[in-house]
Amino acid sequence: DTPDEKTPEKYYLGDKGSEVEKIQTRLKELGYYEYPQITGYFGPITKKAVLRFQKTNKLTEDGVVGAASYAKLFSGTAKYFTLYPTDKGEDVVEIQTRLKELGYYDYSKITGYYGSITKAAVVGFQKANGLTHDGVVGRNTRKKLRNIELIFVPDVVFTVFGPAYVN
Repeated sequence: DTPDEKTPEKYYLGDKGSEVEKIQTRLKELGYYEYPQITGYFGPITKKAVLRFQKTNKLTEDGVVGAASYAKLFSGTAKYFTLYPTDKGEDVVEIQTRLKELGYYDYSKITGYYGSITKAAVVGFQKANGLTHDGVVGRNTRKKLRNIELIFVPDVVFTVFGPAYVN
């Protein structure tokens, strides 16, 4: 049985083929698969994308594309990758780090918890960048966070340290 001949049973780490390409393509369309190329190989990057998809869509989080995950992935009700207040983990760390780089997240620590401080940073970023400011990191906010030409926090003051010497 090659992966292409299977009915959607299970696709997991190590699988290869056009069915894996199809899964990766759909995960990419929904914002979960972030690797630049569709490889057709179910490796750690695909597994991470599947776990994100399963979490967001309230499926069993096992990193395996079984019948339920497959059906949801290709249904019209699959949710786009979104982070909400009270989420926690590596994805929140990535968002907090990016917001800190841009001057919106000013808490001293990257916590990995999407609480009120992170929500305020997201709202500030959304307002400054002309997005719906709902404090949720969805498709448009994520796209803008990745965009290099961003509008940074207004009224940033640059300070020159040390005395000026004149000869």
